[in-house]
Amino acid sequence: MISRPSDPEILTLAEKGNAEEALEWFRQEGERSLYFYLKVILGYPDLTPAFHKPMCRWLESTESNLGRMLLAPRRFLKSTCVKGWILRKLKKNPMQAFLFVGENDAVGAKNLIDLKWHIRSNVLFQKLYPELIPSDYGKNWSETSITIPRPGSRDEPTIQTVGIGAKGTGFHYTGILYDDPIGLEAANSEAEMMRAWRWFQAASGLFENDKAWELIVGTRWRHGKGDLYGRILKELPYRVVRGRPEGYATYIRSCYNVDGGPAWPERYPLHVLEALRKRMGTYLFNANMVNNPTAKDGGDFPTYNTYRMSEDRQYAILDLGDGLEEKVRLADLVRVIIYDPSSGGKSAEAENAIVVAGMDHKRRILALDLWAKNCGFGHAIEKWHQLNDKWKPWRNWYEAVGAHKAVEEILKMRPTGICMSCGKLHRKLRAFPIKPDDRNKEDRMRALAQPAFEDGRVFIGTHLQKLRTQIETFPYGDLVDVFDAFAYAISKLRPPLGYADAKDRDRVQAPIRQHHARSFTEFDYGGY
Repeated sequence: MISRPSDPEILTLAEKGNAEEALEWFRQEGERSLYFYLKVILGYPDLTPAFHKPMCRWLESTESNLGRMLLAPRRFLKSTCVKGWILRKLKKNPMQAFLFVGENDAVGAKNLIDLKWHIRSNVLFQKLYPELIPSDYGKNWSETSITIPRPGSRDEPTIQTVGIGAKGTGFHYTGILYDDPIGLEAANSEAEMMRAWRWFQAASGLFENDKAWELIVGTRWRHGKGDLYGRILKELPYRVVRGRPEGYATYIRSCYNVDGGPAWPERYPLHVLEALRKRMGTYLFNANMVNNPTAKDGGDFPTYNTYRMSEDRQYAILDLGDGLEEKVRLADLVRVIIYDPSSGGKSAEAENAIVVAGMDHKRRILALDLWAKNCGFGHAIEKWHQLNDKWKPWRNWYEAVGAHKAVEEILKMRPTGICMSCGKLHRKLRAFPIKPDDRNKEDRMRALAQPAFEDGRVFIGTHLQKLRTQIETFPYGDLVDVFDAFAYAISKLRPPLGYADAKDRDRVQAPIRQHHARSFTEFDYGGY
C-alpha cells in the first residue's frame, strides 16, 4: 500500500506529472476507511470523529449481516453516511441493484439528489472513479432511478427509489435501504403505521436471492411497538440460532453521550439541545433526538426544572422560566451522596448508581452529579470515594438491602492511607445505611420524590441525561436505579443552617405540607 504523502508532497506529485500516484493514494484511503471516503472524497466536512466515525465503522464491520437497523437523531447526517456507503459499494461491483425506500415517492426521489451530484459534478470523485461516470453524465436519468455503466446487462436500474407502500416494481434487488420510511404522518396514524409494517413484511419478495440484505435507517417516533422500528426491535431482535444469524443487528445513538454531554457538540451543544427539547416537548424530543421514546401519556414525573453549570463550574444557573435565571453558588448547598448498590455485576439488569444532590436556602433541590454502571462493588465504591473527594458532602448514605453487608465489609477493608486502586489519598467516607420500608420500589419512589416535584423545587442539570431519561420514563423505563438514588437524596436533604432574610427563615421553618403518592398499583383498587 502506498504510504501517506504530505499535502505539499501531493502538490509536488501533481506538478511533476505524477498526479495519478496521488489519486491512487486517495482511492486506497477511501477503500480503507468509509469515514475518509465521506469526509474527504465526497466532501462532507461536518462529519466528526466522535459521532460519525463509529457509525461508519459499524456500517463496514457488519456488512455480513443481512438485516441491520441504524437509529440516530434527526439531522445528524445518518442518511448522508449511508448513501455514501452505497456509492462506495458500487465501486466494488457495479452490477449491483439497490432499492431506496422513503416515506413517500417524493421523499424517496429526494434521496438521489446527493448521489447524482457526486457523479455529475464532484470533480475529485470523477477523477478517482471514472468507470462509474456515464458518458452523458446521466442526462437521461429519471427522478426516481439512476443507472451507472455496467460490464453486463441487467433489467433493474442501479438505484431505484419508491415510497413505502408502493406497488411491487417487478424487479429484484441486491439490497433494500429504508431511509426514514416513516415520519410524522405515520406517527399520528395507526393505519399508516400498519401499512408501513405490512409493506415491510412483504418486501422479502423483492430480494434477488437469499444473500440480499436490508438496512433500515431512521429515528424513533412512538414508544414500544408503536412504530416500525420499535416493532422490529421487539419482534425481530438479532440472535444466532444454530450458528445462523437471524433478525436485525442494531446501532442506536442518542443526541447525548453516555456521560450526558452532547454527542455532536460542534452542531448541537447542550444549550441548543435544551432549546429543541422545549420546542418539541419531552415526548417528541425523546423519540426523535434520544431514540428512547417515553410512554405516550408521560410518566409519573412529567415536569421538572433544569439548570446549567457556569463555565467555572462554581455556580448552577437555574432556569426559572419566562427567560428568568438565577445563579446559585454550589459551595452554599448542603450536599449528600446516595449509593444504590447492585450485586449482579456486569450481567445484572440493574446498575450500581451513585447520585450527588444539594439543597439551597429556598429548599430547592439540585441534582449535581451521578455515576451508574453494571460492575462489582469494589469498582463502584472506588467511584463513590472519588465523588466524595470532589463534592465534600454533608453525609453519605447507601441502601442497606440485599448484599449491603458486602458494601460494609469493603468500606471497612479499604485502607485509610493511599488508595490501592488509584494511588491517591481519599477523604474519609463515613456511610450511613438506609433501610427501605415494605413498599415496592415504585411506590416508595413516588412517596419520596413526588412532593418536591409537585412543589416545583426540583432542578436537574442539563448534563445529567441518564437521570432525566429515567424520570421521564418512570415507571415504564428499563432502568430506575439512578432515579431511585435521587429519590432517597430528596428525602435526606436539608436546607443550609442560617437564613438569607426574615422571609426565608419563616418559609424554611414552616411545616412541609403532606402529600400522598399518586400510584397506580393494586393497592388503589382494593383486594388487599
